[in-house]
Parts: sequence; C-alpha cells; structure tokens
Amino acid sequence: MKRVVAISAVVVVTLAVLWSVVAFTPLMSVKHIEVEGNAHVSSEDVVNASGVQEGTPLARVNMRNAASGVASIPWVKTATASRSWPSTIKLSVTENDAVAFFNQEDGAHLLDAEGREFAVDTPPENAVELTGSAATDETVRKGAVDIAATFSEHARESVESIEARGKHDYVLHVKEGRTVTWGASEDNRNKSLALDTVLQREGAEFNITNPQLVTVR
Repeated sequence: MKRVVAISAVVVVTLAVLWSVVAFTPLMSVKHIEVEGNAHVSSEDVVNASGVQEGTPLARVNMRNAASGVASIPWVKTATASRSWPSTIKLSVTENDAVAFFNQEDGAHLLDAEGREFAVDTPPENAVELTGSAATDETVRKGAVDIAATFSEHARESVESIEARGKHDYVLHVKEGRTVTWGASEDNRNKSLALDTVLQREGAEFNITNPQLVTVR
C-alpha cells in the first residue's frame, strides 16, 4: 500500500514538473492574438491596450489585466480575455453604441443610450446630433437621448438632429428639410411608432406630440 502511495506521489510530481515546463516555457507561448467584436476600434489598438506580448508563456498572461486594459479604451463597453491552448489569446469586445452626439469646440461628444458620454470622436452615420439647449444643459440632453434611444433603425437613418427648444419642447429635423414636433420627452415609445409612420407619408411638417392624433402640414 505504501509503495502504491509513493508511486502515485511520484507520478503527480512528475506531471506537475512536466506541466510547469510546458506551460511556462516557449513551448506554449503566445503566438496568436485574436480580436472579435470590434468595429470602431482597430484590432491593433485592442491588442496594444491588452498589454499581451507574443512570445509570453500562455500560462503567465494575466487575463484580468488584459481585459481591464482593453476596457479602458473609450469606445469599449466591456471586454473579456481568454486562453485557447496551445498558443492563442482571444480578446472579445463589446463596443458602446453611439446613439447621439453634440458638438463642442474639441469635437463631437458621443453618448450612449443612457446619456453617458464615452468618447470625443467622429460620430457614426446613425448617431443623431443634438442641438439647441441639449448641447449645454445636461437635463435637457438626457431627455433628447431618451428620445433618440427609442428610434427604430430606419428612423435613426432618417433623423439628422434633435433640436431642444426647451425642457419640454423637442423638434426632429429629418432629411429633405422636413420637421417633426415631438414635444416633451415622454411617451417616447408610442411617439417613436408614430414617427415610423410619418416618415412614410408626404408632408413637410408633422406634429406627434399626441401620438394618437398626428397632424401634418
């Protein structure tokens, strides 16, 4: 019995030694770094932010630090890092969705659906510009973002800007010079459904303050 235990102990020690030799030497080093989920951030920037270096023993790469480094990029909402043996690190990214933006002297300030400013950068095509008092008043801005966050994909492509004329007075400027009076930032889901309807109709000025009674001029 003692002999069996001794042999087992030797096997365990041997396997541990072999594992340390394989895992912590160039035999299993980082040779490939894969990036997925990125659209606005380049793969090169993601890799650089992770701090992972090719040639590092795979077992020595700190996954938490790598993910934290990637998550520090303004465009990145969340990031994960994982090992894929024998020689690959995978970096998965979820980017922020730029629902709206407002312009300042230093550039376009991008906002997510919660109204959080996450970057100063070139806005994507489907981000809606906020003008009027939404560019200077945070409370009014949040109301405008709440409106933009309810837009369908078609509406986000059609609406060029949301003008805040006051705390309870928002007007949408749509392509081809058309306008849609939204009113207060309330009942936004139903107003968004009404917006999808009026975008298919002829007319220059619409009022969906009451989404159940749309008027057109």
